[in-house]
Amino acid sequence: EAGKLELSNAPIQFAEIVDQIKNSYKSSHRDIEISLHFELDEKVPKYVLSDDIRIYQIITNLMNNSIKFTPSGSVTTSIELLEDRKDDVLLRIAVKDTGRGMTHEQADTVFEEYKQNTLDDNRIHKGAGLGLSIVKRLVDAMEGTIAVRSEVGAGTVFTIEVPFEKASAAQISSVAEVQEEDKDYIPGSSILAADDNHMNRRIVAHILKKKEVELVLVKDGVEALEAMQGRQFDLV
Repeated sequence: EAGKLELSNAPIQFAEIVDQIKNSYKSSHRDIEISLHFELDEKVPKYVLSDDIRIYQIITNLMNNSIKFTPSGSVTTSIELLEDRKDDVLLRIAVKDTGRGMTHEQADTVFEEYKQNTLDDNRIHKGAGLGLSIVKRLVDAMEGTIAVRSEVGAGTVFTIEVPFEKASAAQISSVAEVQEEDKDYIPGSSILAADDNHMNRRIVAHILKKKEVELVLVKDGVEALEAMQGRQFDLV
């Protein structure tokens, strides 16, 4: 099933993805009683080839899962370089929480249970299982591995290891050219986007916030029509 996922393979910056996630959670999780920490290894290359939207989706799904099962304490997301090889690098993405944790039996079967939509696992809560199932599929599609280590009352750590191709000078240069072209017409534009899926709305916000636009997100066509009354958007 993972093989059906379509992944792009373009130059991405982990520093930029981390900044986008920080900004997103700063506004959407103001009321949580836990602290969010981010650690980006300075040895991680500035550019690698991958799908930035899928990487964003992986990290935020893991963070959302940790936040739901951490009533107090912290959630730490780290990205580090494991191996620097000739044509690619092996990176580790880890999300660690100080939440309630799982038994060893639950941890050993957590992905299989979520994939089968088993409902008797007490960690399945408000869609958390679905999020982890998506993460597993995405990591498999990227030819990576995912593991979980947990202890009841002490927290959980999800660890992903994925190989990323190094971006060539020509590929990096092409990204810079596109970004320069975008500056001519994107910044300052007012955009209205409608989608009934919460994750899709977050992905849209992730993409467009880079462009310095004025973005309004709504859940459906009815809300879109209401937003358009008395206001004009450059793009809907």
